[in-house]
Amino acid sequence: LQLSHAALDTAASGHFALRKVAVQGSQASGELALGIEFQGNGRTPDSLMSSLTGGGTAELGQAALAGLSESAFGHTVAAVDGGLSGDASHVREAFERNLAEAPLRAGTINGNLSLAGGVLRLSSTRASSAQGSVALSGLLDLSDLTVKADLSLAPVNLTDGFGGPSPT
Repeated sequence: LQLSHAALDTAASGHFALRKVAVQGSQASGELALGIEFQGNGRTPDSLMSSLTGGGTAELGQAALAGLSESAFGHTVAAVDGGLSGDASHVREAFERNLAEAPLRAGTINGNLSLAGGVLRLSSTRASSAQGSVALSGLLDLSDLTVKADLSLAPVNLTDGFGGPSPT
């Protein structure tokens, strides 16, 4: 981290890196590696944080994502085939229950990071497992530390009647 102070503002630039950090959260676990270059300037800490720009990469090895069971699609279809009512509320309830059965084990998830206006973004990335894939993207607003994420789960074989193309 380099800081320089001029008459009206402070400039910051630097590199932040994490290597092989164990992540054990309620929603995700694995081994995190992250690297990002950044720069910005501002008159106050808030304006400095909001001016940050840069980019980098992130990797979650041995990734496990809770609430995204690989077998959810198959178990839900089997339940409907076995007599579960096909109306949306029953199917949704069964699918949500099946999603919670086990975490999605996705191997390694790699993604590109961009930093602009003090918001760190993970561009859309995809991870695959034996029975499905997950597409994810998200952001971290550094000014208020809020996180937003989008996840899409798809079965491995989209031509088997589950409907439509893989999300992008």
